[in-house]
Amino acid sequence: MRHSRPYAAALLLVACGGEGADSSNPPEGLEPGDHLVEFGGLSTYVHVPPDAKDPSLVVFLHGISGAGVWDGTAWVPPNETNLTEAADELDFVLAVPGVTTDVDLHQWTTDDADAAQIDAVLAGVESETSANTARAFVIGVSKGGAMASWYGLYHPENARGIATVSGGYPFDYPEPEPDPKLPFYIAHDPKDPEIPYSNAVRLAADLEAHGHAYLFEDWELGDDGHGWNPDLPEPMLDFLMDPN
Repeated sequence: MRHSRPYAAALLLVACGGEGADSSNPPEGLEPGDHLVEFGGLSTYVHVPPDAKDPSLVVFLHGISGAGVWDGTAWVPPNETNLTEAADELDFVLAVPGVTTDVDLHQWTTDDADAAQIDAVLAGVESETSANTARAFVIGVSKGGAMASWYGLYHPENARGIATVSGGYPFDYPEPEPDPKLPFYIAHDPKDPEIPYSNAVRLAADLEAHGHAYLFEDWELGDDGHGWNPDLPEPMLDFLMDPN
């Protein structure tokens, strides 16, 4: 299941700075808007849609360049991710582990410890918002994309779908078979200079061989073929929310 999308190239993720909003004491039970909360020892940016009804939850895992520095409007310009806008339009709570008030040094390491951090974010957001974690989707870019894939294959119990963008696949499909077998969305640029396109091809082949629902699309990503495209959230989540 492979398709091409000829969108214009988008920016790589970079850390955002600026004057900080007062986020030191988030309310008990997060109100609509932007918050910075610690879950499992990991500082996490949380965006709650203003008109949330029964929102899904999207956890976004950044790449090696960092998740960003809190400025009250994280993950909007200068980072053209379109994630908060998509959250408002598509009705999902957005959680970005690793956003801090200072320098972000967090790296994803495709192991049980980092899977536990993702689990802590899922549980924390569920306790603090109206997000329906029965519809929790883990997406990631670059190194975060590799972590999202690893989490979806080795710790699939708490997620309902996985997306990897410009992501690596530096491991093998697990034994025994993962349960449940989550749907996967794969976006990769054939010109990616950082993570070979063959990684995405191999991941898609393994998913196909093991009976996962998946969608593999070619995208123009980043300034040089590696990164994110702000047009991604809608088609990605459209598939993950209804992969049949």
